[in-house]
Amino acid sequence: MNPYEASVQPISRSLRSWQALLPPSLNLRGQPLARSRLLLAACALETAPPMLNDAESQRQAALIRRVERQLRLRFLSLMPHEGVCEHLLTALFMLSALTCAAARREQSAEVRGVLDFLLPENCDMLYRTANLLSLEYGVSAGEVLGNQTELMPGRPCIAAHRHPYDDVRPPLKGIESSASSFVSLYLLHAAARSVSRMAANALQAENPRARALYAELSLILSEHAAQYGGLLGCGRAPDLELLLRAYAHCSLFSDLAGQEENADLLPIWREAYSACCAHLQKARELYRRRRPARPVPFEGEALPPPLLLRADKGYIRGAMNSVGLTVRRGRRLPVGMLPADADFFRYQQQMNDDPLRVPSHAVVAAHILKTGRDFRLELAPHPIEMLRNRAADPVSVGR
Repeated sequence: MNPYEASVQPISRSLRSWQALLPPSLNLRGQPLARSRLLLAACALETAPPMLNDAESQRQAALIRRVERQLRLRFLSLMPHEGVCEHLLTALFMLSALTCAAARREQSAEVRGVLDFLLPENCDMLYRTANLLSLEYGVSAGEVLGNQTELMPGRPCIAAHRHPYDDVRPPLKGIESSASSFVSLYLLHAAARSVSRMAANALQAENPRARALYAELSLILSEHAAQYGGLLGCGRAPDLELLLRAYAHCSLFSDLAGQEENADLLPIWREAYSACCAHLQKARELYRRRRPARPVPFEGEALPPPLLLRADKGYIRGAMNSVGLTVRRGRRLPVGMLPADADFFRYQQQMNDDPLRVPSHAVVAAHILKTGRDFRLELAPHPIEMLRNRAADPVSVGR
């Protein structure tokens, strides 16, 4: 399938009335993958297209933005009603599933290394949110997620607090010639940024323990977004940026349509794919107007292999081997190899001078105090021996 060759209608025909924009929410209880697909679609469309130079191009970009905004509102309206903590749990599950899917299809060893490094942190945030849900709201995360994933500690959140210098990564060479890598990083960057904002917006919660954890999650997710954004690079011309983001959206909606099992959602993904193909072809027109001699990125190619969101328990267990690593100036290495004066240790001292006051640790410690053990769902003993004790939270792992 090549979105550049798809038959499309004028972009303005994708504009919808209020009735189409605000459909009733779907009953997706026990269907975490369907909810994750809706949430990922909304996250991907959250950022605005770049501003172009001339008035006519700006008008075309504004029309694309309006259609994208309407699509996003429709996706969010279809999401089931749930509490803030459950919603964040779904979002973190979506990020873990997306990271697994991207890592499985990734051909670049450098990109796959970053994904495998960050995956245990996604899993740990999911695990600690599950403990909060159990402790404060008496809800089992297993029921919310339909037992589609294991819930177990990864690299502890306390170890994910790195100095900003260390999360800076140089742009990946040739990113604009690898459709698969570009789409994966674009979606992960958009999703991490969106869920970080979601967590920050939840600071209005009345529960002080929940507010503190949401703040910590927001900070960690912003670190992840920084790493993905660094690999993507910046400084592209606006017309090229508009083209590439439209291509990423086409790839996403093609993938979602190809794996959707819910009959109510399938036509929505197909409609979104068609709309984004029209955006892509308009972006190509604007690009060629400015760069008639330049090849259009990915124009003669089929879409990348699909990103399959699924409960990938086996891949997650394998990635846990990296829990003892950290990052120094963008390079992964064991914490034990850091020099004593590393920025990581100074930043840890500033942020986490008292581990008992770190929100993510405090949640698990309170759950252990109340019930005698943490909340987790495992199919087998944890692959890392130091993380098997359910009556303790070993905050020294990874730091």
